[in-house]
Amino acid sequence: MKKTILFLVILFISKLIYAQDDGSNVTVAVDDVNISAVDNVNIKTNTGKAYYNNKEIATKDDLKGSATIMIAASDATARSKAIADYVCSGTNDQVTILTAMNTLASTGGKIQLTEGTFNFSDRLIDDTPINNLTISGMGNATILKKIASVGDAVVLLRGNDVVVEDLQVDCNNLITEGVKIYNAGKVRGIVRNVKVVNVHSSSLGIWLQNDYSLVLNCFVSGGSRGIAAGANVKNCIIQGNMVVSATISIRANGTNILVANNLVTSTVQAVTGSEKLVNNYTITP
Repeated sequence: MKKTILFLVILFISKLIYAQDDGSNVTVAVDDVNISAVDNVNIKTNTGKAYYNNKEIATKDDLKGSATIMIAASDATARSKAIADYVCSGTNDQVTILTAMNTLASTGGKIQLTEGTFNFSDRLIDDTPINNLTISGMGNATILKKIASVGDAVVLLRGNDVVVEDLQVDCNNLITEGVKIYNAGKVRGIVRNVKVVNVHSSSLGIWLQNDYSLVLNCFVSGGSRGIAAGANVKNCIIQGNMVVSATISIRANGTNILVANNLVTSTVQAVTGSEKLVNNYTITP
């Protein structure tokens, strides 16, 4: 049976290509996509999948019902922007991310950030605490950069079971904390594989205030305290991190706080005496 292809090209659009195969026809729609030439789009009629510059593009059906929302930076690649649910402008990007966070179901979900720099004029905070929330990047290729001394952190999450992972936070030497998992009475916050740089000498790089929380495999540069577990926090682990150029590298002030196997350039401090400090080593960077 002869297959026909219908192209619908919309000018000045920016989001996503999708293909639909009903058994006899393949319909290709260009919906919010920035494409310079239709020749760059190829359709596999036997699978109904779309390709741009020979790279497969996620279909809308792939995203339906997903608990993951992808957000592209203003300087992300064209392909990342094409498959993203939101594209930031490079100004007040925390507002775009918060908008996406608020569309997640009450059961939570994941915010996946692309490569590129997300510029924050204020803190990214879940105004209504969101439980079961993960904010994830593409490693050091994803940068959250504070560009104004407004708000007390770059990222501040206040729910249960929250995760910040695989990204870089640039405090830009402003008076602001890097990552705060901060809400008394909440539990299980995880910060892992996060790089926090340019922390002001009066600020903190990573600050835990949730019980049963973890800071794992992070790098922090600068600050009055590189990593801190706040007063009255209990049952937390700070392990496998590197902290350089902070006045106090790690400060544990709570009950049953394990601080182990970290590399530091200054003091590892236990405040209450119930903390356990194991195999932390002072280095010269």
